[in-house]
Order: sequence, then structure tokens, then C-alpha cells
Amino acid sequence: MKLSAGALAVIGSLILPGVALAQDFDCLSVMQAFRAEPVPGIAEPTHDICDDEQLMAFQVNLAAAERAVPVTGPEALYGTWLSDDALLYMTGITVPGTEVLEIGPGSEEGQIGVVQYWIKPNLPDFSSLPWDMEDGYQGWITRGELRSEARAEVYAPVLFGDGVMAYSGFQLEHERSYDLFVLSQLNHFELPVTFLRDGDVLVMESDRRDPVSRDLSPVLRTYTRVDAAAVDFALQLVVAAELSYGRFFDCFVHQLSDGEGPLIDAFAPYSTADARDWINSLWSASLEREALMAELRSDTPPEDGSSLMQEFMERYVALIETPINRHFVEVLNGGADLGCPALH
Repeated sequence: MKLSAGALAVIGSLILPGVALAQDFDCLSVMQAFRAEPVPGIAEPTHDICDDEQLMAFQVNLAAAERAVPVTGPEALYGTWLSDDALLYMTGITVPGTEVLEIGPGSEEGQIGVVQYWIKPNLPDFSSLPWDMEDGYQGWITRGELRSEARAEVYAPVLFGDGVMAYSGFQLEHERSYDLFVLSQLNHFELPVTFLRDGDVLVMESDRRDPVSRDLSPVLRTYTRVDAAAVDFALQLVVAAELSYGRFFDCFVHQLSDGEGPLIDAFAPYSTADARDWINSLWSASLEREALMAELRSDTPPEDGSSLMQEFMERYVALIETPINRHFVEVLNGGADLGCPALH
């Protein structure tokens, strides 16, 4: 695929010269952790701070976009896709948040179903963490169906019927101006989009309307295929251990999707399945405590509220004193190399 001059101009305009990265920022190691591919045609990254031009690798995978070929059918789009656009939060310019697309079959032949998420541990519209035990992460932004156009790689939003694009209306960021900025950057499916693939990289070309002038500008986005369960699990690990989202979330998702890496090694002697059971037990305890606290604060609190809370606390203390909990707490709080180099 030959990138259009307009798409390259838009990307280039977003490169931030002189961004504040740590002096010991290891460009090559961070690229490997984020599964970023070096920008072709310029100086290769080293174990030193990134050149400004090479920072583009953390926004869009230009190398994959140049190799990508148009998809020939909807099945090529099925999967969970993690956005490669991490530059602003990775460099400390904005607060962290990550776009994820889930794409599957549509209700009719030639259509695909799309759910777009904004992954973030503290969405303003949720009083608690935005996932539940059965359905996983809840912070969806857009969902609906796209239908194939005359060319197999071009998909347009369904305009009538059950598959039309729906918008959650969730507030994604606490600051209103930044919330509007994020929503504008995620508004991909108002107009037709073109999908291409390069292995496990999904490339999406589209146009975006200016909200005032209605003028169109080209947009190029890339996504890396990941395991759907890894997204929830990585977010839960980051939240449970109070880790830096920017440094660890993307890094964890890729290792969990691959099923190998320093994080997986650090789980030993426990398995990834054991780690999932452990994090679920903590999450269940948190939900139980919230429900009990709500009962105690209600107009009709249970007469044995004190004893119920004591029983819960005894179970909770027993949980945190288990060997598996002690192991994972130590691992996630600096007791092991998790393969995620510092950013800033």
C-alpha cells in the first residue's frame, strides 16, 4: 500500500519535537514492549532516547501500512484489535487511555459487527471499575454494523435497521475539553472506511469531518491483533497492583496474548490460569464488600450488619494471606522484571 501524501501530512503534523522523555528512555526496548515497528527510511532505534521521527512508531505502524494489502472478505477482519496509537500518553502529554476494536460477523452477509472500546481504569461514568465478572469490560463507545461496498475492502456504516451505529454517551475523560478531544479522535465510523491487513496488523484508512467546516481530512490508523481476554486481564493486573497504566497495560496485553514473556515467567510456579483465578478472587471480594457497604448504608440495614462485616473481613484477611496472593503481590510490586521498561 502506498501511503497518500495527505495521510502522511496528518501523521507528521502530530509528531511532537522535544517531548519530555526520561533521559534513560530505551527506545528499542520500549518498541519491543509495545510491539511497535521502527519507522522505515530513517535512523534505526537504539537503546537510547528515540529520535523525534522514530517516535512516530508509537502512533501508527507505517512499515505495516506500506506492506498492507486490501482485505478480500469480512473474515479477515474478525478479532480483537489493540490500537497502536500510544504516543500522547506514552510521552506524558495526556492521561492514558487505549482504543480497542472487536470485529465479528454482522447480521447479514457482507456485513461486520464492530464494538469500539476506550480502555481506562477510571471512566467517569462508572462508580466502580468498568467491568463485571461475566461480560468483561463495559466501557464501549460505539457499536453497530458496517456493510461491504463495491470494493471488498471498503465498509460503510449501516444507515437503517437494527445495525445502525449506536453511541454509548459515556463520558470518557474527567475534563470536559479533553473528553471532547478523545471522542473526536475516536469518531471513525461516520463515513466509509478502508481496511487492509499486514499479518496481525489491521490498517484503517478513512476521512474525518471537521465539526465546524465539515471539511474532510484523511486519517490513518493501525491496530495489532490481541487476545480479547488479555485486555481485561491486563487492566485488572494494572489496577490491582496500582501500576502505571502507560508503562504496563499495553506491555502486559501483548505478553498475555503471546502466552510468553517476562510477565508470564514471573507468574511461576503458578500458571496464567492461576493468576486469572487470583485476580478474579480479589475482584469478587471487592464486589462483595461494595454490596455489603451499600446494604449497611441503606434505609433498612441488616440487623446483623456488624457480624456480616466481621465475617467478610475474616475471609478477606485469609485471602490476602494466602501464598498465591503473597506471590503475585511481590511479583507485581517490583519483585520481578516484567518486561516493561520505564517511559518517563
